[in-house]
Amino acid sequence: MADIYRCDADPDSLIDTILQNLKSGEFIQRAHPWELTLMQFLSFHWGDRVIPEERLSELLPLSPSCCRVAIVLLRRKGLLFRLRQHRLGWMYWCPRDVRRSFLQSRVQLPPLPEERRVEASQRFRGLWDPLFHFAVLLEDEGLNLTREGTVPRREERKLDAELELEEKWLTHSQWGEGVGSPAIRLVSDFLQALDILKKEGRQWKIQREPFRRWLQKPWPDRIAELFRLTEELLLKDRPAWDGLWWWMERHLTDWVSAKEICLGWLSEIGGVPRPGFVKEVVERWLHPLAVMGWVEARAGTEGEQWRWTSWIQPGDEVPVMNGYVKPDLEVLLPPFPPLTHRFLLAQFADYMGGETLLSYVLNPKSVRRGAERGLSAERMLDTLREISGGPVPDPVTENIRLWAKENRPLLRKGWVLQFPVDGSGKEEMGEVHSGLEPLSEGVFFLPEALVSSVRKQLAEEGRPPLELEEIHWWSSLPDTPSPEKAKELEAATVESRFPSLEEAIPGFNKLPKVWISGLRSYHPGTLRNLLRQATDMKLDLLIRSGENPPVRFTPLKMFQKEGYWHVTGRDGDGCSRRYTLEDFREVQILTPWQEGL
Repeated sequence: MADIYRCDADPDSLIDTILQNLKSGEFIQRAHPWELTLMQFLSFHWGDRVIPEERLSELLPLSPSCCRVAIVLLRRKGLLFRLRQHRLGWMYWCPRDVRRSFLQSRVQLPPLPEERRVEASQRFRGLWDPLFHFAVLLEDEGLNLTREGTVPRREERKLDAELELEEKWLTHSQWGEGVGSPAIRLVSDFLQALDILKKEGRQWKIQREPFRRWLQKPWPDRIAELFRLTEELLLKDRPAWDGLWWWMERHLTDWVSAKEICLGWLSEIGGVPRPGFVKEVVERWLHPLAVMGWVEARAGTEGEQWRWTSWIQPGDEVPVMNGYVKPDLEVLLPPFPPLTHRFLLAQFADYMGGETLLSYVLNPKSVRRGAERGLSAERMLDTLREISGGPVPDPVTENIRLWAKENRPLLRKGWVLQFPVDGSGKEEMGEVHSGLEPLSEGVFFLPEALVSSVRKQLAEEGRPPLELEEIHWWSSLPDTPSPEKAKELEAATVESRFPSLEEAIPGFNKLPKVWISGLRSYHPGTLRNLLRQATDMKLDLLIRSGENPPVRFTPLKMFQKEGYWHVTGRDGDGCSRRYTLEDFREVQILTPWQEGL
């Protein structure tokens, strides 16, 4: 493959060369018409999904043999891959980067604006807001589900009210199908895709490690990740619209109607508008995108108009602003606060909603909740200082210290270190580690942070501690992938072999050479055998009937009726034709990989 592109065989270098070859238009200039037809079909009409070879032959305006040659040509150039999917057999797949690079050279677009438009978006509430709030609500105790795996109706109503999403714009989307709240279905789909939410038995649980990593992401990375995940989920619902998404990404930079978007794309690919197409695009894509905060809508002279929100431009930094702690115990957060600060605030303050500024309120119950979760009054005050960038008002400081101070038992997490009865070495341990707290004679409380250092010191002294619950290597279970990972591993196996053109028509080289060498007449028995072979192998023929000039014909079915042999198929224009054996004056089997290649 590297020889085809005259480049280095290093995988990264080869990929870059392949995509650049597509973007520059060199592929279009040098491609055979058959492979160009196949590439346009995959990019314009088929989109983000696999396809079996038989289905390709049915949908393409090519004969079966030409289609198979086009497939091999694209495979040899690294643009199409043959893979085996579990239970589905062999399929073909054109990667998204390949399709998008081809579209870039095939479809003429106005240049993207170099600078951000002056008129900034007025809305700042994005998809991360309901995702964050839903995860915080479930982080402590999870959510119990019904036997059917759905959210109980009472909890569903509460969560709907907390999420504050426009459910009417989700009703006709993929999240409005089936049982349950569309808003909860949307949020749970995204959180599960991020590995933050997991179903364990009949309960939803928040996975703290993925949640922590997500909270710590920089805003541009978080926005880009969510935007691409949105694309994945929308294309999963409508994979054939992959090209339309690419078109929308470049046309929604300013106000435009859905009709303009849809008709413009159909015009570009030579498609015919079907009834309800524009309405379907609005309901399946634009309305959910608006709910998630990716697009804005406004009333225009010809109906609703749409555009991307200004803050999703790739690579753009979001505005950094301080929050505000009010003396009346309300905390206001700017549109893009560090989510680690917001998470800590949510532990000891109640979320009250908001569009531009996010409102949280401090009260005795919320502050006690924070204390129960291990936050001291000083840690809460430090969080408020980090949010506001300044001192905390005195009334807020006094109330937090008052409400957080409770005469309650303290439950601490740690280890217990117990020395033998003879007491050897226990005094030295107490001296070396001031963090060890004596509980009784020879027994110490060991904080989590000191476990590694104490374990190391004891091992260096030749006294490695006995850990009764330790699972040794010989008794541990072998590493096995999770069901989800196992499913992913068996999802597809890509055939890595470089195909030859002859593989497009298996067995072709075993046909008699005389059948291929030129137009000639045959004995009826030989002619019948030739036509049967061509029909079984779906080969193209050159035929002469009567005194007419030779025409291209692809036989698809051969049968006997009333003592005569009949052959049906398609001519070079794709029109159905029917002949009897006597109509074939001269016949030649065409060699597909020699036609203009």
